[in-house]
Amino acid sequence: MFIKRYMKKLILPSSIEKGLKRLREEHKEKSISVKNLKGRYYVYENIYYKENNKIKQTSKYLGIITELGAFIRRGATKKERYIEKAKAIIEQNGGKIIWPKEENSVVYTLDEIDKIILMSLSMNGRIHLKKIAERTGLSVKAIDYRKRKLEKEYNIKYFAEIDVEKLGFSYFIALVNFKDKAPLESEIKAALNDNPHVQLALLTSGSYDLIIVLLAENTKILDGVITEISSNPLLSKYSIMWYVSPFDPTYGYIQFRDKFFDLLKEKVWHRTLKTPRPLADSLFQREYVVLRELSRNGLQNFSDIDKKYNLSIGTSHYTYSKLISEDKQLIKRITIMMERKDVKYNAIIKFYVLRRIDFLNTRKELLLDMIEDNEYSINKFCYVGDLDSPDGGIMFLPVINDSDLVKEEEKLREKVKGIVIEHLIVIKPVVGELSYRYFDNVYSKQYQRLLSTFKVPPFLKVYSYKSNINTEHKIE
Repeated sequence: MFIKRYMKKLILPSSIEKGLKRLREEHKEKSISVKNLKGRYYVYENIYYKENNKIKQTSKYLGIITELGAFIRRGATKKERYIEKAKAIIEQNGGKIIWPKEENSVVYTLDEIDKIILMSLSMNGRIHLKKIAERTGLSVKAIDYRKRKLEKEYNIKYFAEIDVEKLGFSYFIALVNFKDKAPLESEIKAALNDNPHVQLALLTSGSYDLIIVLLAENTKILDGVITEISSNPLLSKYSIMWYVSPFDPTYGYIQFRDKFFDLLKEKVWHRTLKTPRPLADSLFQREYVVLRELSRNGLQNFSDIDKKYNLSIGTSHYTYSKLISEDKQLIKRITIMMERKDVKYNAIIKFYVLRRIDFLNTRKELLLDMIEDNEYSINKFCYVGDLDSPDGGIMFLPVINDSDLVKEEEKLREKVKGIVIEHLIVIKPVVGELSYRYFDNVYSKQYQRLLSTFKVPPFLKVYSYKSNINTEHKIE
């Protein structure tokens, strides 16, 4: 009875209440209580026993519940503390943690051939299956069967990887803090979703509350975009601090939102007295059409595009061959995006350069780490880029094993000097989404820089993923 009276008097913060509720649900067989001692919430198991025909009680200390609602058990390791805090942050903010399937469920296990298929599709989504068959020694029919199985298992989507910098756009990243009170997720989404400059927005926990990846032609336009977002009635009532930096993506890719192509439409050239000839960053109407359609569906039949836009037969096919050619290469490749149920959450590792000489002397180690292969059949980092102000970088890490984040931070601190490291936890995407794929790192900027700048001997095997455009596979 004492415990019940005590619990009624103790008013718990909502995060502590949620943490306690979750703990009690996980341990229904135990009587669990919490005590507030100098602002910290200690968890105890109430143990009742009989002595001299009287019911007596003792308590056993189990651990603490943090202000975020994470339960840290007594004697927890550093790795376990990381995991529990990440779980609490994600769940508290409405996110979802994907745990591995039960042991008795069917799990699709990848072999080396499946990995070759995933890498081939990541490098050229329209690659002819005969080319994969020749590399693996299997028949085209066997490769097609495996490909379809992988597409179903990972809900694979195909889209064009476009080099928008050749069209005059630059990347920027905004790190956002909400002071005093944060907007609702629905308010943030409504304020950002209709803006064609916004390609990705992630709710995060850590030193920043929101990360936004934007495209703009110059800083003047960018200032206007930030002003427009900040003055939106849904956000203008909140105190918001913006930290905006030029961003140079060096690894990975995020799919451009369809709304961006409303903005890109302004690049379509129309003959006028002022523009009798197309500018360097202009697009022909047929080029715009092919870019937009292949960004929606990278395997779309060219004949269907011709028909949809009343183009002459063969126009979109010819346009695609020009856009992906080495001369223009506005389309880098048709690539893929996978849904990976084994990714529990995404972490963002952010570093700033404090001692540039030390950093430059150990930068080779950072480049090697970025392209390090793993056992998961997705790239270790799904998105990486350089920050201009302050000097540093940002790396998006899919966390599959609980120790991934801890190990990665420890490795960077050990091998890369002159930097300070911090991490954020991605709670959930608000606009856009991160793309997982299995890119062949021999074609990465990091590997090429290792060979050219640091004179590292070649250590990755080179495969060609090009195939005759006329024979590339199509959607049936």
